[in-house]
Amino acid sequence: MSIRRLLLISFLAAACLAQLSTAREITVAARFQKETGKSAKLIYGSSGNFFEQIQNGAPFDMFFSPNLDYRRS
Repeated sequence: MSIRRLLLISFLAAACLAQLSTAREITVAARFQKETGKSAKLIYGSSGNFFEQIQNGAPFDMFFSPNLDYRRS
């Protein structure tokens, strides 16, 4: 299994668990930088704005949204 796929699965699992939790903050443990030598950049913002940017070619590698209206199949 590729590191990218493993990271995606980890983030999706964390997002699902976050919806079930009443906590305001979640902690995600990842070894991405140690395994690949590359860092991950997190950008926070509106799901709607990000979704529109992605539809117009924004160079995002992953997109996570708690709003199911913005899911991609």
